[in-house]
Amino acid sequence: MGLWGGRLRGAVLGLAMALALALAMPGGAARSAAAAGAEPQAVATPFDEDGYQVTATVTAQECLVVSGIDLTDMVAKTADLQAKGIIRPDVDAAHVKAHAWTTAAAFGLKVEPLFVVTVFRNSPEVETCHFGLAIRGFDGKVAVAYTFSMSRAAYDKVDWSHFDAHELPDVVQDFTVGQVTAQHMNAEAKLGD
Repeated sequence: MGLWGGRLRGAVLGLAMALALALAMPGGAARSAAAAGAEPQAVATPFDEDGYQVTATVTAQECLVVSGIDLTDMVAKTADLQAKGIIRPDVDAAHVKAHAWTTAAAFGLKVEPLFVVTVFRNSPEVETCHFGLAIRGFDGKVAVAYTFSMSRAAYDKVDWSHFDAHELPDVVQDFTVGQVTAQHMNAEAKLGD
């Protein structure tokens, strides 16, 4: 299934629209950020109530899009995320909690390509942008899930209309998984499915 297929369509299109509005509208969040010294601005998404947040700073000099997932909120909203196609319908909240770091990282990777496309389509002045996902654990501590960069040259080589999100680490630069996240995901993998 391509990037735009399946039950995710409505939710991710809403997310892409929210980021596009923040980047493209006069006075939008990212444009206001540039005028105000490139301060990061919150970007509303269809996943806000599910424990997912996004901030963006997009200027020719600085481009950074950071998203975050709160595991407690994500587990509490399992049914909502299943309805949006983010979490498989055949698992319950206990399973999601046991595999929370893996689920959160997969959630982020499903929507991250939309940020990439939105930034480069709506901000022709951007030559390179940095992206990252942070996860707030059940203990309240925040850890880096992953980070990466994307150049316009690399972006232009990808056929985004037929892109599958699982390919993201292969087409970006400097894809790095955070150490704490890797430890949690390795421990979760030992639990089995």
